Amino acid sequence: HDGPIATPAISEGRVFTLSPWGRVVALDVKSGELLWSVHLVDDFGSTKPLYGYGTSPVVFEDLVVIQGGGEGGSVIALDAASGEVRWRSFEDGIYSQSPILTELAGRRQLVVMGAEKIAGLEPRDGSVLWSHPHGGSGIFGRDTSSPLPVGDGRLFVKHDSTRSSVVRVTEGEAGLAVETLGENRTMTRSYSPPTVWGEQVYGFTSRFLGVLDLETGEQLWRSREPGDGFPIVIEGQLIILTKEGTLHIGPASPEGWSETDSLELFDDLAWTPPSYAGGALYVRSLSGIARVDVVRRQAFEVTDAEPVPPPVLQAVAREAAEAE
Repeated sequence: HDGPIATPAISEGRVFTLSPWGRVVALDVKSGELLWSVHLVDDFGSTKPLYGYGTSPVVFEDLVVIQGGGEGGSVIALDAASGEVRWRSFEDGIYSQSPILTELAGRRQLVVMGAEKIAGLEPRDGSVLWSHPHGGSGIFGRDTSSPLPVGDGRLFVKHDSTRSSVVRVTEGEAGLAVETLGENRTMTRSYSPPTVWGEQVYGFTSRFLGVLDLETGEQLWRSREPGDGFPIVIEGQLIILTKEGTLHIGPASPEGWSETDSLELFDDLAWTPPSYAGGALYVRSLSGIARVDVVRRQAFEVTDAEPVPPPVLQAVAREAAEAE
């Protein structure tokens, strides 16, 4: 489907985003005015992936970092104010992966996955802190997935179309080192990015929703309901927008999927994970967008007693009686 798939980044009154054809732009967040733009193909010698660029920009201090490809380093840091190149690093092939800014082994770093390896970069200058061959391939694996931080120095990596892995970064005498803790066959054969809550990773294996336990490496359950889609977790609640355009919510539980509420939102294909901000979800399909407020359901005791009007209505009733 035509159209951008990169998630915009917002910082210091600017919004940064990337078109499928390779144009990186900075816009004024209030007016939409174009502040600067660069082109990954024309300016950096990159080769457009088959279905277009999909890397999402990451902001670190006064830098905008993209995984854009090209000679001289496939990870490119641009000055947020001017768009000028500040550094380039990481010689590896790219497709639609995105850099992830996280803390591992006590160090803030950019984690990137390419065609051959996964690596951690110093965000200020792009120097490689560690590098690890992932041994994966495939459009559902290395080409379209990004590392997911899952705590305790670990990363969940969909490195292959039929396999995923958990790696850990540690600090040793020789610097940062990385080891693979285990591989499994969950969260594979799907473009949908997984999400984490506690010691469980929630996501789709093919069209089945399921849960991977990080301690044991076992799949705890899988469910055909609520349908193929895109999950996020908010305060222990698993929220899923299905490709059919329905929105579902239920507890993020290692025991199984139990839906507490749902909404029918769109009539056409939805292919984007929900976003959450300020107590509301923002969801979209290929032709529409919606805001859905998230509220806590209150429980009411059902009795045979006469219903009591709220205080404001009681006051109105008294005023009416006194007027008579």
